[in-house]
Amino acid sequence: MLRLLQDFVHTFIDTLVLMQGIAAHTNKIVLLLGVLALVIVLVAYAPRASINSKTTVSSLDSESYTWNLPEHFPLPIVPENNPMTEAKVELGRYLFYDKRLSGNGTMSCSSCHQQSSAFTDGLPTSIGSTGETLTRNAPSLGNVAYYTTLGWANPELTKLQDQILIPMFATSPIELGISNEDEILERFKTDELYQKLFKQAYPDSPNPITIRRIMLAITSFTRTLITSSSPFDKYAYQEKDVLSESSIRGMQLFTSERTRCIHCHGTFNLTDSTIHSENIEEVQPIFHNIGLYNLDGNGAYPSDNQGLIEFTEQNTDMGKFRTPSL
Repeated sequence: MLRLLQDFVHTFIDTLVLMQGIAAHTNKIVLLLGVLALVIVLVAYAPRASINSKTTVSSLDSESYTWNLPEHFPLPIVPENNPMTEAKVELGRYLFYDKRLSGNGTMSCSSCHQQSSAFTDGLPTSIGSTGETLTRNAPSLGNVAYYTTLGWANPELTKLQDQILIPMFATSPIELGISNEDEILERFKTDELYQKLFKQAYPDSPNPITIRRIMLAITSFTRTLITSSSPFDKYAYQEKDVLSESSIRGMQLFTSERTRCIHCHGTFNLTDSTIHSENIEEVQPIFHNIGLYNLDGNGAYPSDNQGLIEFTEQNTDMGKFRTPSL
């Protein structure tokens, strides 16, 4: 807006100079300063989007949610105790990007799951709010609503509502580092915008701001992080002129028995760890060992990062992890 006003001012002045024959540079400078002063006043008092604006929450639906999915995407599974609503998703969106959700106020969910990096942080291993280096990297949240299991190697972690509690409250290593729930809640209870957002998301509750409802709202938001418009998606399901000849050759190799990539990175989500409303009865958690380590000659992985065996204690599960989407 300011740039447009500046362009207008310069055009306006030049027009005045041309029409009125103002020759003296001093007069032009005086006129410019006067108009710029007016612009500053206009910008300072112009209407703008406010974090407390009523329009932010006035039209949110507290009872339903409309999925905007491609035709080839099935509906995600949504738990009965956390139905999707527009109001809850919007609340979760604000919370996802809010650093006040961490114990020391320095990190948000988006610190490790950055939208500009496919909802990862691009680091080999992530760093928590206290500076502690985590054991593994932050997985992408793209299409996370379709994962059979969450995390990298926990067969029992199948619900987003359970997974989100780990970064919120884990102490070894510390991620968001919440240790005082009342302190966290007070940060949001005293915020006018969050008072409105929580009330719309949970209209039947007299005291809607709770840790559980924070967790439910964020998981509702993360279910909406659908990725479906890559050149590959367009080629496979919509358009045929978006991939180069080299990319097409690579895709043919990817799907061939020569490389067998497609055996693990199949389905619309490019991972065999995919569950949705149409295959819920058929899917079991799947983990793979791609042979990244062999520390002892018998396939051993580093002691602090051995995969599925940490939960099953079965030697055959050494080094097995969930297949990431691509």
